[in-house]
Amino acid sequence: MELSGSDIENLVKAIVSAYPSKDDLDMMIVYGFGVDEALSKITGGNNLKKIVFNLVTKWAIPQGKIEQLIEQAYKCNSDNPELKKIYQNFCQKLKPSVFNIMGFSEDECLPIYIPEWNELYLILKQINNNQLITQVCKQTLKNSQNDLLGNCLELSNKIDLKNLKEILLNKFPKRDDNVPTILEFAERLSSEVQGKLSAQLEQWIINLATRLEIDLPTYSKPSSKNDIYKYFLLIAVIPQGKNQFELQSDLLLYNCSKDSYETNPKFLDCEKRGSIRCDLTEIKDKISDLIAICQEYLQLPYILNVELFLTYRYLGYAFDLEEVVIDKERNTAHYLGIEYPLLVSSYERFHDRKLYNEFLVRWRTKVQQKLKLNFAKLIESFQELKSEVYNNRSLDELENQWKVEKIIGLKIIGCWSKEEKVQEELFYSLVRSGIPFALWSRCNDLQNCQQDLNNLLTSQPLQNWHDLFEKVWECRQKAYKKPEKIGYHLGILSDDPQRIPSNLKPLIETGK
Repeated sequence: MELSGSDIENLVKAIVSAYPSKDDLDMMIVYGFGVDEALSKITGGNNLKKIVFNLVTKWAIPQGKIEQLIEQAYKCNSDNPELKKIYQNFCQKLKPSVFNIMGFSEDECLPIYIPEWNELYLILKQINNNQLITQVCKQTLKNSQNDLLGNCLELSNKIDLKNLKEILLNKFPKRDDNVPTILEFAERLSSEVQGKLSAQLEQWIINLATRLEIDLPTYSKPSSKNDIYKYFLLIAVIPQGKNQFELQSDLLLYNCSKDSYETNPKFLDCEKRGSIRCDLTEIKDKISDLIAICQEYLQLPYILNVELFLTYRYLGYAFDLEEVVIDKERNTAHYLGIEYPLLVSSYERFHDRKLYNEFLVRWRTKVQQKLKLNFAKLIESFQELKSEVYNNRSLDELENQWKVEKIIGLKIIGCWSKEEKVQEELFYSLVRSGIPFALWSRCNDLQNCQQDLNNLLTSQPLQNWHDLFEKVWECRQKAYKKPEKIGYHLGILSDDPQRIPSNLKPLIETGK
């Protein structure tokens, strides 16, 4: 790439404007070219303008790195108007020819210019999330390819930007309606990132769509919260002797229009999700593995709820505070209850036909009636279990009372025991009484615990169970590493006859 004297002058002015101190300039160079190319090693000068002039004329141009320097300077400060103008002019000087995709002539395929790809490439490098890019690429191609993985084996693993270019510009350059797949991909990706990167993507989309005279959006975007796909990863944690467990999983999609749940048959057929054996300390890692497997089958945009079916002994276990790996490449982990809406359900309730019957009668005579009237009223009917009641009455008495009064939900406040045996007995009575729902705090010493728990349920109108699950999730996120907040200690049990693991259904349907 050849630069005229005025080009060099404008470039020097733009870089000085974008990097007004020597430290800023040095960081940009090191980030782009490494410590061996630090400013002090490659150029000198009495002032910043002279240093930048030497950087351009005595290093970048002689070593053939001028294109890289312009790209790196723009990538690190794309908001600077002078630098942006330089970069756009630079893109136009690169071969402005059309990609001749798969050997087609110009009139046989929709064009995308090399500078347009270069600009998108720089944005994608800043996003730096191959897992997200792979997921969005799959979703982009999903509707047009019946056998997506069969036709594009690269998508069976995380793809890099080189593979992305091959897939979207060579293998599948356009949809049936002649819209470039890269355009839909960028649209979908823009809704998954935030801040400056989202704005850059949106501008790139507008520029390309304007040039090609394509109306936006190019696909049906969710118009409301109800259009977000709500998935439930059901994991039955089945005891197999002392401290040994078997994990069996299902993936359900909530159908809002029918108010029902649909099983994903492809996930059921996936060999990786088969019976998994582990001990208690390994459960969190196996849950993380199952989450990674099921994400291959999720349609964007989605919320993935994780529902653990546990025995009485483990219903009070703080799985929400277990750290799970969220990015193996970066080796980063996060609390399970922070990363996903997490709830627990009673394994025995769906394993024992008598217990299931007690629960089902309560559900159909009480829960469904209130749901038809007003979900918020249903939540308000939850009964509080406080220490003064819990400590002065036996669990047998309480269980009988809950049965007679047909309690729908419990708020357990100030009477949580750290002893596993005592927790187990409480949940045993709760499940036997037919109560389908419970909220509790694992800390009895929190200030305003009762008020905070009530505010969680009533501070804003809740329309359905999913709103409540997301509210609990939000409460946990706000309490991240803040033990003084109720969200850090919050537990939630929610049993629903429509959400039952497939391995438990035969037991309650046949009684065997």
